[in-house]
Amino acid sequence: AGYRDVNLGADVPAATLCDAVVRYRPRIVWLAVSSPLPADELRAYCATVVSGAPMSGVGLIVGGRSADADALLGLPRVHVLDSM
Repeated sequence: AGYRDVNLGADVPAATLCDAVVRYRPRIVWLAVSSPLPADELRAYCATVVSGAPMSGVGLIVGGRSADADALLGLPRVHVLDSM
């Protein structure tokens, strides 16, 4: 019972995260955004992850001090948390 986490480290390219989703077949994907990132780059990154990996039923959870909820509005299966 419980969860097994796989930490891919900091500054993971979206394509690498997509590959990890294919390899590990997670139930959830957790993305911590701790460094400032322009809203359009954050949205593009998250859009790439949810469209580039077979994530049916898998949610992308985004949090951290630089997670911009407004930038991610309307993206399917993306959930933004106020804190981690």
